[in-house]
Amino acid sequence: MSDQTDLQLHRTLGAITEHAGTLREVPKAELCSGDWVEVTTLNSTYSIRVLENGFYSISGGWFDREGLSPFRTTITGCTWGGSAIKLDIVAACGLHLEFGNRVVTSPIRKVCVMRFREQEPTRMKVALDWFDAPNQPRPGESSNQGMLRKTLFRIQTNHHFTPFPSTRRHTMQRRLAVALSVFLFAQLAHAQKLEFTNPSGMTLPERYTHVVKAGKLLFISGQVGRNGDGEIVGPGMREQLDQALANITTALQSQGADIRNVAKITTYVTSMVEYQSQEVRAVRAKHFGDHKPASTSMEIVRLANPAYRVEVEVIAVLP
Repeated sequence: MSDQTDLQLHRTLGAITEHAGTLREVPKAELCSGDWVEVTTLNSTYSIRVLENGFYSISGGWFDREGLSPFRTTITGCTWGGSAIKLDIVAACGLHLEFGNRVVTSPIRKVCVMRFREQEPTRMKVALDWFDAPNQPRPGESSNQGMLRKTLFRIQTNHHFTPFPSTRRHTMQRRLAVALSVFLFAQLAHAQKLEFTNPSGMTLPERYTHVVKAGKLLFISGQVGRNGDGEIVGPGMREQLDQALANITTALQSQGADIRNVAKITTYVTSMVEYQSQEVRAVRAKHFGDHKPASTSMEIVRLANPAYRVEVEVIAVLP
């Protein structure tokens, strides 16, 4: 028997009565304002937030397709696909959910209920109920009983959300993941407050900062062949590269680091031929030794000042 056939519930009074006795329901009376119910039907997912006075905020499915989400309405109840309806429930696997605006869903396959209960002013207890309707009946079960069999997951936590079952991606899971990500990012950003430093022995720029620290990361602005007095050293790339790397060493030392903490180096040159010469290679080897960070080198038409031949920027990780 196909899944579609399994999901077509008998509409006779006897069958409905028998089926009603086996339902795992989400009663309206057990939900409070602020609770969430996630309903997955044959072809849609609906996110239901409980409001006050018998109203609900509905998103997903038909409401998304009509551009109405979130839509404030009531819930009439659940039907077997005919006129018989259970008025006291919000959802039950195998039934059709009917909203107050007369929209009726396809048969419900999965239901997730998240209840929020305040225990203390600073602590919230979260209970998650997850029901589903497996396709394959167990030995001795009728097809409808197998289809309506529920698997219940209850997760209770005071300070964090336990991972949900991952058989399908649901809107509630995505919302919780986004909320958790935002929280963690905010904590990380707070812990890694940016610090701006212009070390002594280096020029004092007007529109940027030589060193920016974010947690254990150091971002060092592009350094050129200009000494602490603001003078450009030598016309050639060898002298300018030597000065630029000396400036980087000064910047690193101001933060308690050295050249071996460099993770990434980016070099801009006006002549790749000159940069690859033996005398310029020797300058880089003098400063870096056997330390080999990730590296990018590129030839450009010119730098900020026509007299500049090379500019080097690095990213370092503090010990």
